[in-house]
Amino acid sequence: MKFLLALIHLPDFLKLAYFLLSDKRVPWYLKTLVYGAVLYLISPIDILPDYLLPGFGYIEDIIILYIVIKLLIKYSPADVVREYVRIIDEQKRRRRWKG
Repeated sequence: MKFLLALIHLPDFLKLAYFLLSDKRVPWYLKTLVYGAVLYLISPIDILPDYLLPGFGYIEDIIILYIVIKLLIKYSPADVVREYVRIIDEQKRRRRWKG
């Protein structure tokens, strides 16, 4: 259920991850974890090769991305995360009023 909710809010989580990765207050090792996962995702080497198990290889990539973003958000400074969540919420409210 949590995974489904996270999938629905994926654009917000990706935007939050982008903000956190560009913030100097977030520890370097969290950023390294995310960049390492991105390198793994674009790498031709997979735990579950896409050509051997069609569909499952992509699920593995999505799960890795989900776990890494969740770790980035969980272990980033709470005040920094709250700051960017407020910014993202404000942007969504502005879009609703315009549209």
